[in-house]
Amino acid sequence: MKFLFWNVKKNPVGPILSKIVQEHGVEIVILAECSDRDAILVDLNSEIKYPFHLTESQRTRVVIYTQFSPEFIGTRHSHKFFTIRCISLPFKKEILLVAMHLESKLHRSDIHRCVEAIDASAKNTSG
Repeated sequence: MKFLFWNVKKNPVGPILSKIVQEHGVEIVILAECSDRDAILVDLNSEIKYPFHLTESQRTRVVIYTQFSPEFIGTRHSHKFFTIRCISLPFKKEILLVAMHLESKLHRSDIHRCVEAIDASAKNTSG
């Protein structure tokens, strides 16, 4: 299974993202700072054999698209800066996916960012 993570910084990257995904056979796309989730989905699904689906991402700054039905990716925990998902595909080993997009160093100290990462880890081990 191939993953792609990209902080798109609110740029319109749909067409280039679609090309990258097609060329490399990416099945899960994780985007940070994605300003137009629906437009990206349209671009991802142009000229592709297996369509992408937008997963539930309303509480977080991280957006996840998959080529499998959203029913196979459950949210274990979601926060403004990270999300923890459990991918349970038939006949495959379960995958725990943690995607983070921490606040800028301009707005938070390194210690605050470290605490956010520790919190994400604690959510994973408790859930």
